[in-house]
Amino acid sequence: MRHKNYRFRLISTFLSITLFAHLVAATIAAGAQTSLNAAGGNAQGSGGTVSYSAGQVFFSVSEGANGSLTAGIQQPYEISTAVSAAELDDTKQSVTIYPNPFTHYLTVKLEGFKDETLSCILLDQSARMLQKIRLNSDQTVIDMSSLKPAIYFLSVSDGRINLKTFRIIKH
Repeated sequence: MRHKNYRFRLISTFLSITLFAHLVAATIAAGAQTSLNAAGGNAQGSGGTVSYSAGQVFFSVSEGANGSLTAGIQQPYEISTAVSAAELDDTKQSVTIYPNPFTHYLTVKLEGFKDETLSCILLDQSARMLQKIRLNSDQTVIDMSSLKPAIYFLSVSDGRINLKTFRIIKH
């Protein structure tokens, strides 16, 4: 009996290894580990070797309670003004925000706007409106501690015209 049990185990193990080898070969033959790239190459140095590619066309987005991850896309770390649809009055009017990046609070500072009702709209990367905030003074502090770490857009307008849109980063 012992001899048959050993023989059964041996055949079973052989079949499992054979099946695994065929699956690996089929995956490689199907090109499952390839991508369409515009450019790429290999770099080698004293610290090791790295392969790189540019122009990757496939990506995925994973969202969780603490933020989001976009895999397959290289994302630069930038702090910039994204859009300015309307020119502010030459030198007398300005809209600034700080700090950027921020963790809990963001300050919107207005200069040169007298008796004007301004507001700002907070948008996520999908252009969904998350919050509308009325700017009642020259300096408004906005509590953004409930937001996930990500990139957002803050658009300041006077109700008719978009004055400035900022790209902001929440850590």
